Amino acid sequence: MTDIQPAKDRILRVVSAICTDGFTAGWRPARRGFETRERLYFDNSERMQVMTESPEAFAIHIETRRIDDNSGPRTLPDACDWSINDLVEFAQQLDDEEVKDLPAAQTGLRPVQTMAAILDGIDDGEWHTIAGIRYRAVSNAGNDPEYEDIVILTKGNEPMDDKWSAETFLEMGR
Repeated sequence: MTDIQPAKDRILRVVSAICTDGFTAGWRPARRGFETRERLYFDNSERMQVMTESPEAFAIHIETRRIDDNSGPRTLPDACDWSINDLVEFAQQLDDEEVKDLPAAQTGLRPVQTMAAILDGIDDGEWHTIAGIRYRAVSNAGNDPEYEDIVILTKGNEPMDDKWSAETFLEMGR
């Protein structure tokens, strides 16, 4: 069985970074001649305030540029519609270079405390309720290639698919 402690640590460090200064992943190849990267952060721009009717909302900004000249079209940030499982999966897919300079997990932040509790209850059947939805973490014991080492479940044993839950989760305690 795979040691999932490094994955837990990585997830908590990424959640901490998003809640404090934001997190920007590294550039990855996309369609021909372009590369993209994700920026996850809290956006208080006027555009986001109008869109979400909130003074500050969790946003995902996927930037695109041409590989040959490091310039190109940029996309506008949008309110993040990821599930909590999407967020956990994203953190596990990052390479070591993308997370090497992140500080330790900020355990004083409520979202980090909640995620730590969910991850600490892995495979023991413990459920945690966030905004009326029950979640639990399980390890990918069968090494199913469709999933990372840690999977967040909801509604029984189905993998997460509830839009906006990452936003709700990250906005806790801000």
